[in-house]
Amino acid sequence: MKFYLPAGLIALVLLFVPFPALVVDIFYMIIWLFSALVLFTEIKYGEELKCLPRLILFSGIGILAVSISFTRAIIDGDRSILYKYISALNYNFVVNIFLAVIIMTALFVLTKKGVGRTVKVALEFSLETMPQRFFDVDNELNKGIITPEEAAQKKKEIQQDIDFCSCMDGSEKFLLGNVKALIFIYFVSVVGGSLSGILYNSQTWQEALLLYSFLALLNVILYSVPMIMLDVAAIHAIRN
Repeated sequence: MKFYLPAGLIALVLLFVPFPALVVDIFYMIIWLFSALVLFTEIKYGEELKCLPRLILFSGIGILAVSISFTRAIIDGDRSILYKYISALNYNFVVNIFLAVIIMTALFVLTKKGVGRTVKVALEFSLETMPQRFFDVDNELNKGIITPEEAAQKKKEIQQDIDFCSCMDGSEKFLLGNVKALIFIYFVSVVGGSLSGILYNSQTWQEALLLYSFLALLNVILYSVPMIMLDVAAIHAIRN
């Protein structure tokens, strides 16, 4: 709980307080590192990471909050520090929009069909086999194969497995909601940024769309990478 409260407060600050693009870039870097740490820890320690659903949940909140801050910076005309290093790749707004759509579609499919399906099957299997697993433990206890303490421990582990799958199901739904939010954020970034450029920066619609479609694509990429790492961590946890 000591970790979750500060994480929630930081997310709220990111949602409502405007930050310079450089600061937002740093927050994105932190989110990337934290998501990579979650994935590495899950792969290395597996079953010992019982708090994975909560880590995924708060990582998702952080990603969403930073992305909103990034969008605000885009509309305000404050460009990411990454822009000057990769701006040479920005040569066609049609390509920018196409790439963003492809990335968001792939992320949606991975989250809904990959994580969602895996978690749903695991949860259904756990619930369907729960009575039989409890019965087997009681049978072993009645035959004297295990002690009452061991039986209680096994039942506790069975209940923990079910609780874990239930929590993962909730986290998966939140991740899917995050992907849907990304689609809306992208639309706001492109349309809002282009209007800002045309109305306040005297840009033509081609110039504005070229610039802001690329900045919105950058936001999509920065958003998608940690989401993919969380998706992979969730799939690995369920399958192992």
